[in-house]
Amino acid sequence: MMEQQTFGLFSKEIQEQIAKFLETMLGNVAEESKNKGGKRYFKKKDFCEEIGISYGTLAKWLTKGLKVIHVEQITMIDMRDAEKFLQDHKI
Repeated sequence: MMEQQTFGLFSKEIQEQIAKFLETMLGNVAEESKNKGGKRYFKKKDFCEEIGISYGTLAKWLTKGLKVIHVEQITMIDMRDAEKFLQDHKI
């Protein structure tokens, strides 16, 4: 498992709540997308908008190992990889 970074601005309890919120939100988005037969792959900007995170947060996740798909000049994120990433970083 990857090393977890602790942020002094938030207590461990708040960090756990944030992680749980993001995991739930991403799970809901993935489930909704699956139920609608919708999108599984997202460009970075669309991914951020879909799950409600900033581009800066996404950049941090990418440095921590969130997988991406590169095809020619396009970078995509698979929602399943994002779910696994969050599970791996669960506190």
